[in-house]
Parts: sequence; structure tokens; C-alpha cells
Amino acid sequence: MEPLELLINEKTDRKQRKLKSILALFLCFVLCGCQQKPKHGISSLRSHSVYIDKVYRPGSGPRVTDEVILSEDYPELLWMTGAKLAPKGTEEKAVTQSLLCTATLEFKSPERHALLMGREGTPNPKFFYFGTQLEELNFPSGFAIPIRSNELLLYRTSWQNRSLYQPAVEAEQEMFVAFSRDAGFQDSERPKALEVFSLFATLEDSVEGAEIRSFPSGMKVKETGSEARTIQWQIPKGKGSLESSVDVFLPKRDRIVIRAAAGLVYEGWTKLSLYDHTLGKALIEFTPEMPQLFHSYLEGLELERDHDLRISVSYDEPSVAGKIGLGGIVLYVDKI
Repeated sequence: MEPLELLINEKTDRKQRKLKSILALFLCFVLCGCQQKPKHGISSLRSHSVYIDKVYRPGSGPRVTDEVILSEDYPELLWMTGAKLAPKGTEEKAVTQSLLCTATLEFKSPERHALLMGREGTPNPKFFYFGTQLEELNFPSGFAIPIRSNELLLYRTSWQNRSLYQPAVEAEQEMFVAFSRDAGFQDSERPKALEVFSLFATLEDSVEGAEIRSFPSGMKVKETGSEARTIQWQIPKGKGSLESSVDVFLPKRDRIVIRAAAGLVYEGWTKLSLYDHTLGKALIEFTPEMPQLFHSYLEGLELERDHDLRISVSYDEPSVAGKIGLGGIVLYVDKI
């Protein structure tokens, strides 16, 4: 065979091998990687277990922080539509929700989340809160929190035990996060993004490196970088109520539309509300009789920013004086 003919045949063989490789990769992609995923899904997140064998007051029990992601599949944009918390016991032992003090899900790097979402500013790192009478939340249809499926999240849980008769148990928490895949939406169907603002009280007396600013009614506001602003109230002995302006917590914008609100409370509370003194009525209210401290507003609840808006907590603490009380409201509002 002539050298020229050999060269032509060699090039032809190379082209055929290349085409076969491309065809094999294409078939692999079609048969395996391109299978359509369900439009909606649920991610299960589990905390590390803790051993509870004695009484723990709220805020003094074991605390656990776990790094989690929503999905280990190929990274994609998800829309979180709600979440539910469930206690679990090892060795088939029963664990009640009363052992849970708080549970939160938050961005490990809110700055990276902002970059991935193409938004300005740093969001509130915590976006799901759970606690007393708050084990489930679902946003109204058409609203959700966007997130990349492989973003690192921090799943924090804290425990309590108020009963001397609670048998020793090893317990953990499982959180179920409901989501929809962005790939399953047409542009006109895509959910509207929500952002989170916290009107939040804490048991902690101080935060290292925090700026402490005093306000009327014994309230203090602390700012710690990108952390949510927090408020503290020194509760006097007996029955009473405290309220303070929420202006420091809310963004300086003309229009704020609330789509959902969650109540966070501590023992001794009797009522928690967001009150409009200009109108003379509560816009959002939570009471101990409610099975879940959560409200959703499909049509939206718009705040009048020129009104006198205050967060109000009523309490009944006949036996405890000078305790820091917990009460706050988490607002899920239209992202602008």
C-alpha cells in the first residue's frame, strides 16, 4: 500500500474513533445524565445525636452544629417552599418535641449565597427557625427562597428537658426541606423570591465583638456583622409586657410586603405580636393556644413604613425575676 493511502486510512480511522467516542458519550448522557428529575422534591437533613439524661433549662442543654447540603446530585438552582422538623430517638425510644429547644438552618457563607444569586448586600444567614409550637412552615403558593443545591448550610439544634421523669434517651432531629427545581419552571411560572428579616430576642447577655446600643423599655440591640439583629428584654418579676420599635430591624425601603411570619417564644410568654400603634391594632399575633406559631399571607400583608410599628411581648413570670426573655418574629418578605 502506498504511503499516501496509508496516511489517508490512518486519518479516517482516527476520525471514526473520535466519532464513536462522541457517540458513546452522547448515549451515556441521554441514558443516564439527562433523565428528567421530578419537579418537586424533599431533602432529609439529620443532626448528630445527643444524650439527654437530666434536666436542662431552655438555652442550657446540649447544642449541635452539622454541615449539610440539600443535594449531592449535579448542582442546580432550587426553590425552598417549606420545611418540617421531626424528633427521632435511637433504639426505638420515643422522643417528644418538648425536648427540642431550637433548631435553625442557615447559610454557612451568606456572602457566597449573595454572589451565587447575583444580589447585592448580605442576607440574613438564618432562614428557617424552629422552636416551641413551631415545627412546620410552608410558604404560600408561588413564593420560595432560592438556593443552589450544593451550598454549604449549618443545621443547628439545641435541646432542653424540663421533666424529672423523662427517661434517659439519645435523640436527634431530622429536618425535611421541601423544594422545587428551577429547571421545571417556565419563566412565567418561576416563584417569587423571599428574603428574611428577624425581629428576634435572645437569651444571651452579650456577644463577643458586638456593638450594644440601648433603647427605651430596657431593650438592647446588637449588631454582629452579617448576623441577624437581636433584641434583649430584662423581664421583671410578675406579669407584664414590653414593646419597642422595629425600625432598626427593617430595611429602609418604601414598601415591605410580608408573605409569611413565624413566632419564636420562650417559657412564660402569653402573647407575641407586631403592633401598628398608628392604626391601633395588631398586624401579626401569636398566642399559646395556637398549634403552630406560623402565619402565611398569599395576598400579602403590607407594612406602612411611616406608621409606629412595634414588637410586643406579654409574659407571666411570677417566680423568676431578672431573666432574659425570648420572643421574636421572623418575617418572610418579597425580595426587591
